[in-house]
Amino acid sequence: MRGRKDREGVDCELIINYVKEYRGEMKKVGTRKLHYLLQRQLEISGIKCGRDKLFSLLRREGLLIRRKRARRYTTTCSQPVAKFFPNLIKDITINDPEVVWASDTTALAVRDGLGYLTLTTDVYSKQIMGYNVQRTRQSSGSLMTLRMALNKRKYPERQLIHHSDGGGEYFNHLYLQELVKAHVKISCTAPSSPQENAVAERINGILKQEFLLVEDHRSFEDILKKLPEVIRIYNER
Repeated sequence: MRGRKDREGVDCELIINYVKEYRGEMKKVGTRKLHYLLQRQLEISGIKCGRDKLFSLLRREGLLIRRKRARRYTTTCSQPVAKFFPNLIKDITINDPEVVWASDTTALAVRDGLGYLTLTTDVYSKQIMGYNVQRTRQSSGSLMTLRMALNKRKYPERQLIHHSDGGGEYFNHLYLQELVKAHVKISCTAPSSPQENAVAERINGILKQEFLLVEDHRSFEDILKKLPEVIRIYNER
């Protein structure tokens, strides 16, 4: 009986060490994601730990993440031109990368005001293909994000759809010209329908809440320096 308890104690200590290792890179990663990430290590170590057990263990150790309610900022200002581009991805099945990219811009509350994060994400693989953060919400940020993503394409022969929420930065002349030049189809959500751009909104939320906005006194410069490493960790982990 004692040997069994001792083994359980060792197992719990190992699990906590694994959790702290992941939290070293991803400070706000939640328990459900940790349970998924830990599977390989637990299997190698011969440890059985279900999700409920992991929740109980982290609760006991004071390691559960308490989510702060995110402040919401309105960042989408749909342009009249957007009405000419219907939602092309509403009823399609996506089975490969570089078939649909979703783009979104979100506000970041920093110590001395706001910053604006723009991401272009591959809807199938959930890989972030392009990114940019700026002090102001200018179209140059979305354009640089798009160009970065296009330069990373591995399957240029595939017909690609670019999907966004109708924000003005995605429908200025230079941005549309870049898409046309790359033979990319243009898709847009219906007005006031953010759920039609759910992947982009979700990935933006993950980066904000689990990586970028974890310190109370973050500055824009902190986020600017941190962003490339954050993208690497997200894409690789």
